[in-house]
Amino acid sequence: MRTKLRCARCDKSAVYLARASGEPLCLRCLEKSLVKSVRRVLGRYAKLAPGTPIVVVEPLIAKPWLCSSYKILLKAVRSHRNRIVMVGYGGECPAHDHIDRVIQLDREEILEACRLHNNQHDRAACLYRAEYLSGTMVAEKLGINTVLLMRPRDLCSLIGVVGIIAMSLSLAVESLPFRRTHIGIQVINPLYGVGSQDLIAHAFSLNLVKEDLSCDPTLDLEGLPGYTDIQSIYMHSSEMIYSSSEAVREIFDKMPGSRCPLCSTPTEEGGYCYICSSLLPLLKKLLDTAR
Repeated sequence: MRTKLRCARCDKSAVYLARASGEPLCLRCLEKSLVKSVRRVLGRYAKLAPGTPIVVVEPLIAKPWLCSSYKILLKAVRSHRNRIVMVGYGGECPAHDHIDRVIQLDREEILEACRLHNNQHDRAACLYRAEYLSGTMVAEKLGINTVLLMRPRDLCSLIGVVGIIAMSLSLAVESLPFRRTHIGIQVINPLYGVGSQDLIAHAFSLNLVKEDLSCDPTLDLEGLPGYTDIQSIYMHSSEMIYSSSEAVREIFDKMPGSRCPLCSTPTEEGGYCYICSSLLPLLKKLLDTAR
């Protein structure tokens, strides 16, 4: 008869083997671990004052762990009583009931604008940049200083490595855990210390798996050359996820020259990068008519 695994932290029945540590964890300890990781990232980069508002941006291509990530984020900031404004595209999660305001944008118009780029890596960069710019533009409009993007550590690592291999700095820059715009808005990936597999395990345990997922292989990172090979390496080595994402961050930190004032992509002539320039008119129009 097989013996049930016990949680390494509280000795209750375990539901999951943590990806990074290999520890068996019960649902409560798994959730506490995820919340602690998010708080650690926010403490390192954001240092949020109690009660200050935050803009949270829903991913344009939703993943199964999305609703779980909202629950974790809300628990991580609850003690600070931060008000949350979400930039969304019509998706629904139970956690939305605890969000103060949702600003809806037209997902299809944004995706169509990204499809206009001929280069595959530019299309993927456009997808992630649209999330970034939507958040910073809403933050500027509402006088908010902090924007959060929902991207787990392994996704950030894949974005960075694929972008560096393809010499697409516009894509690779979207992997960074922290950026600041020229007007001082800070953009943070609070899930930078969390893996998507841990989030999916949490989502399944709480029946929070998001099933109405949007999918577009012409835009998503999964359709890019080399993605499958890199992901298969990550599946067997969690250390690669952490080391590669930190390597990409160091590459950008040491890169000389001018940067796009909006997204920090290195540019040859200064001013806005071409991805930001292509998106700004559309996003301004959408925000002017947003509910």
